Amino acid sequence: MFRNLSAAERTDMRIDRIDVYYVELPLIYPWRTAYGEDAAIDSVLVRMVSGQHVGWGESTPFKAPAYSPETAMSVYHTITEFIAPALVGREFETADRLLDTCKWIKGNPFAKAGPEIAWWLLKADMQKVPLYHLLGGTFRDVEAGADFGVQDSIDMLLEKIEGAVNDGFKRVKLKVRRGWDLDMLQVVCCTFPRQTFHIDCNSGYTLDDIDFFKKVDELGLAM
Repeated sequence: MFRNLSAAERTDMRIDRIDVYYVELPLIYPWRTAYGEDAAIDSVLVRMVSGQHVGWGESTPFKAPAYSPETAMSVYHTITEFIAPALVGREFETADRLLDTCKWIKGNPFAKAGPEIAWWLLKADMQKVPLYHLLGGTFRDVEAGADFGVQDSIDMLLEKIEGAVNDGFKRVKLKVRRGWDLDMLQVVCCTFPRQTFHIDCNSGYTLDDIDFFKKVDELGLAM
């Protein structure tokens, strides 16, 4: 006797449904960099369903194409119009097979990342194992660093760095832009001489600024 398996009995990973959500997350403090300022983070969430199992993915390329050619809206459009319809109703043994289905779409790595991440979470949910096991990870904990954009004042930045140091962060990344660069870095490094600092200029400088970078190099920042 043949019958369709219930959602609870299914063992395959056929993708039954993909829901895509565009969300705007207000920031407590504006995120300022060399390419502009964001008061919110625009993100695209992907919910992938197979039977009773669910996997979530997220892609966050920012609202404007200042960080990459993709935007949150273009990611939402590409997933809903092209990627999701190509995946629903199909089963993929590996993430590579899933991405092969999207190979005809040129570029758009942010758009492809959302469904791929959801697939990995879906697989982990079905196998009842932590995601890091599937990815070959061996540690549950991974050290993270603190990250601060351009602040209203150096004093405000110093206060936030002090909080990060007290919380145990071993490294801190600082956003740098013209007018918020060498003077700020000198004060920070003098105030926290034992802390590891990185900087991120977000394409705000050119080779014409080589003298500036020579002065920055004297501060002994980490790469």
